[in-house]
Amino acid sequence: MSSPRFAATLEASRDDLLGVHQRLPREVRYVADLQRWLLSQATLAVHFEYKTGLSDLPISPANLLRFLEGTHVSSRNTTLSFLKEMIHYKLVEPLPSGDRRVRSYLAQPYAEDLIREWFHIHLRALDLMDNGNRFSLSQVRPDLLFHAQPLMTRYVLAEREWSDPPEAVAAFVKADSGSNLLHHLAALAAGKPVVDGKVWIGPMSSARMAQGYLISQSHTGRLFARARKLGAMGWQTTGHGRDCWLAPELVDAYHRWQAVKLSCVARAVADGAVALQAHKP
Repeated sequence: MSSPRFAATLEASRDDLLGVHQRLPREVRYVADLQRWLLSQATLAVHFEYKTGLSDLPISPANLLRFLEGTHVSSRNTTLSFLKEMIHYKLVEPLPSGDRRVRSYLAQPYAEDLIREWFHIHLRALDLMDNGNRFSLSQVRPDLLFHAQPLMTRYVLAEREWSDPPEAVAAFVKADSGSNLLHHLAALAAGKPVVDGKVWIGPMSSARMAQGYLISQSHTGRLFARARKLGAMGWQTTGHGRDCWLAPELVDAYHRWQAVKLSCVARAVADGAVALQAHKP
């Protein structure tokens, strides 16, 4: 956050993520809360470690639970239900086996493509911050993803500040599609001054937000009500247009939360690039 380009970096990644949310609402809803996001990253991490030979354990219920051991991300039943959904939606495919009792899986190319798009959004953003060459390296060495993504997943799982964010941030990101709403709100707050302890972001309604992200108005309203109860947002009490404000603490907490993720991605790419030297094409 100390970089003078941090705001531009965050804006670039946020705009790209919102674009993906608008273009692929069904796929994004599949990982639309923090728990499911972490589970999806963990599943792909197991897959990529198997794909690169770092592990001889492919995706399976037991191997996913082993990867998440000690993280408190989700219960055993929730983890297994998530994997069943990935199987149902054909994001993973069965790995041929002579033993029918052993059910192992590989991620489908489409699932790899989705995670690569997310990965590249963050590489471009980081390059914007420090004039790096992460994105160009990934284009030259597409297998950078296979080495860096499992590292990034392990790093974010170890960061309690990411997996257990401040209450006002958690009110959004631990709810279905809440991260989409928070990204949007933070984008509206970018560059706005703090006036009497509030960041005014203009007219805002649950109906408008719900329509934009293909979620119910009642669900959006509940998230807004929860944030309002926490003092994280509110509305003008009089006048037309009903301008909305965010608490500076929410905006700052969101920035810090995103900074943790970007730091983990940067560290994983640096470490993954070292691993590439042992896997020259």
